[in-house]
Amino acid sequence: ASSAWWQKAADVGKAAIRFCRDRPWSDRIAGYWFGLEGEGTMPHLFAGRLFDHSPVMTRRWRDWLKERYHTPDALREAYGDGTLNFAEINVPKDPLRGPAPDAAASLYWSPAHRAVRDYLDLLELLFHQGVRHSVQA
Repeated sequence: ASSAWWQKAADVGKAAIRFCRDRPWSDRIAGYWFGLEGEGTMPHLFAGRLFDHSPVMTRRWRDWLKERYHTPDALREAYGDGTLNFAEINVPKDPLRGPAPDAAASLYWSPAHRAVRDYLDLLELLFHQGVRHSVQA
């Protein structure tokens, strides 16, 4: 969710292209490739840190839920929890990171994991926005 990170990624890309264009061999460049550390796979996934609980992501998560559900009542109905509100809901935890028997018995895409599905939808949106920003730069 960090716009500062994506801006720096774009700056690195621009600097790399400037460097290449200033070389004597620049007339032999056929194109540039934009691929993150994991070649399109989110690097966080490799380290088991797909669920980002930082203050930046928590703010973005809460804002995104407001955009998606509009009212606390709609959020409560979708999540089946009458106590939820936009100001206090936290980024979900990965249900597959618990004890093995619990993870094995988990129906990952069940309605009980609505927050996980919403979180992954948000990650998709943020990733696409960030890549577009970097490629345009």
